[in-house]
Amino acid sequence: MEEAKQLVRSHEDSFSAKWYFGKAFLLFKEKGDTRSSRRSLVRALQRNLWVSVFLLGVEDMPSPQLVERRKDKGFKPGSRLEAADCVKCIGMAFCEDTRLQHWLWEVLKENCSEV
Repeated sequence: MEEAKQLVRSHEDSFSAKWYFGKAFLLFKEKGDTRSSRRSLVRALQRNLWVSVFLLGVEDMPSPQLVERRKDKGFKPGSRLEAADCVKCIGMAFCEDTRLQHWLWEVLKENCSEV
């Protein structure tokens, strides 16, 4: 958990989906389902909704080869490729935490008109 905190802090000037979702998930793991953790997750969902689509298994992700080829050029904010790169980074932590999975689904359902 301490490594995750340091990683989020060291990338506070980043506007990547990885940072937004990492921050939201970390807040949830530290403080639970609070107003600030929900606000952070809604911001992450607004940043890239595809991340939740892939994490929840609603759609398959683009091929890893395509993501890797595009990585050097950067990802378009909100794109499927950015989301796939984000899931590659945070997916394992998400899959191992059923509370986090449930929370993402609940916040997504409650805020689907806002994202």
